[in-house]
Amino acid sequence: MMETEQSFLKQLNITCKNGMVYADDARSILISIEAFGTLRRDLIKNIGLDRMKAFFFRYGWQIGWQDGEKALAAAFETLEDQVKYGPVLHSLKGHVQASMDHIRIMEQAGKVQQFHMEGVWRHSYEAVEHVTHLGLSDVPVCFTLTGYASGYVTRLVGDTVIFKETQCIGTGAEDCRWVGKLASEWGKEAAEQIGYCQEQPILRELEVTNEKLREEKNHLAKVMLVHKMLTEEIIKGNHLDSIAQVMYEQTEIPVLIENIHHQPLAYQGMEQERLQQESIERTIRLEKTRWLKTTSGRRLMSPIFLQGKKVGYCSFFLENNQVANDEILTMFIERMCSVCSLLLLNEKTKFESTERMKGRFLDEILSGKYANEQEILKRASLISFDLSKAYYLIVVQYEVAAKDIKKELAFYEQMLETTASFFKEAGLNALVGQRDSAIIVLLSEPSGDVSALCRAFLKELSNHCFKVECHAGISLRNDRIFHAQEAYEEALTALRMATRHMPVVSFESLGIVGILINSNNEAAVEKIAKYTLGKLYDKLDEKKIELLNTLYIFLLNGGNLEATADELALSVSGLRYRMSKIDQMLDVSLRDAEATFQLLLSLKSLKSIGKLDW
Repeated sequence: MMETEQSFLKQLNITCKNGMVYADDARSILISIEAFGTLRRDLIKNIGLDRMKAFFFRYGWQIGWQDGEKALAAAFETLEDQVKYGPVLHSLKGHVQASMDHIRIMEQAGKVQQFHMEGVWRHSYEAVEHVTHLGLSDVPVCFTLTGYASGYVTRLVGDTVIFKETQCIGTGAEDCRWVGKLASEWGKEAAEQIGYCQEQPILRELEVTNEKLREEKNHLAKVMLVHKMLTEEIIKGNHLDSIAQVMYEQTEIPVLIENIHHQPLAYQGMEQERLQQESIERTIRLEKTRWLKTTSGRRLMSPIFLQGKKVGYCSFFLENNQVANDEILTMFIERMCSVCSLLLLNEKTKFESTERMKGRFLDEILSGKYANEQEILKRASLISFDLSKAYYLIVVQYEVAAKDIKKELAFYEQMLETTASFFKEAGLNALVGQRDSAIIVLLSEPSGDVSALCRAFLKELSNHCFKVECHAGISLRNDRIFHAQEAYEEALTALRMATRHMPVVSFESLGIVGILINSNNEAAVEKIAKYTLGKLYDKLDEKKIELLNTLYIFLLNGGNLEATADELALSVSGLRYRMSKIDQMLDVSLRDAEATFQLLLSLKSLKSIGKLDW
């Protein structure tokens, strides 16, 4: 053992001249591994492990490269002998106790085609010091050693060879095991180590970083300038069209702003035809900014949020071959979404304020606050509403499944907003208010079928407001706003006749029943109806109300048992049983046409004055 160590020391050719140490005639210094470990620790803590990996690897590579040049100059017979000398030199320098387990070199025409070398490092100074100062690592830590081996063999082979650790003392293993192969044989597995060799100096990297920071600063300045321009459009009182135009002028990229249902609100830089081509499925619901593929390129899409709710989307459209800075476009579109949100909030606030004012005005009209018609017309002119024209009054009754007060209030707000928006988008003048848990709509001078319009309105409510059942009553056409209270009573009377199968009822459809019934003769109407229905209406309870409903549906269906059973969700035999009980309580025959007419008239009358409700 002593002879081997003396032989190693002789090979190092260590001499002292003039108080200085030389190894192979090169001036050298002796440093303890503790001092090197402290330096290593401080560098990692101050610069970071990722950067220091490359630094230590290149440091080891340079030492190995120089030793490789010495091996080339030495008298070795084969390349394999030169390579095998590497672990010996490595050990002589005190870095590690290196041993080789396996080596295979395949050459062709003087060029190495395959290289594979495996071995063990024991007592690695690098791993020992890392554990001492920084504790165990998740990855191998002998960066200088792998760099040395890679640089040494690369110099000998003439092609890049990369050494990697398969296990390391720094991770808790008993020793360090390594493998060396050509970079081409490693493939992507050695991409990190190859990157160390190509990494820029820190000063150059700082220059590049500074350039990037300057570029980012310019980008941010441009984004802030555009954001300021967009904000100024809001201050000027402009709308979404102006927002889209400003953004298109600044980016020269087609812009689209759409609502939550993907219906265009504003766009610039694209024709209507392309807009239709680029339309996407309405089922798409984005929660954050995303790139999407389109028929002709890419689409950057970002949601617009208003008071915690998603209300629309902003989009940029790029062609397949169009080059753009994705990062700055993302910043642009997110600023545009925030400005759109502010603009929509402003419009929503103004809209809600106006609608609340209109609602209070409608309630005042129905309450008889104004002494004459001229006073009403004068007040209406202040909100640019013409009440001198013909109008209809619509009363919409709704039932909410949830009984939570907060949810009901939120639902009510949503109902009012949807109602006002529906008639506004339809281009109709309407006053919308609330009374007795119902929505009241005064519709001025509508064209077309009011009942059909009302059915479309209820459908819109069901689309926007889930778990709600709505019925509507429509008044007669009225010419005098001073008679709005009468129109309100007409709509209420019609509303009482509405059912699940006939949710919209006009006062006109009630015929003579509607005309005869008013608040002054309700008692007489009930008295006649009670006489006609006999025992069936006497001492009402739940069972009798159920029988009255059955009779009402039966008479509406013209005495058709199958249709009645289907509407009531009963079997025909069950319906026959009910009808037999009804027949026993009535003083008239259901086969008598006149009697059935009187019965239906009585039931309609009771329903219209609110005495029967099912």
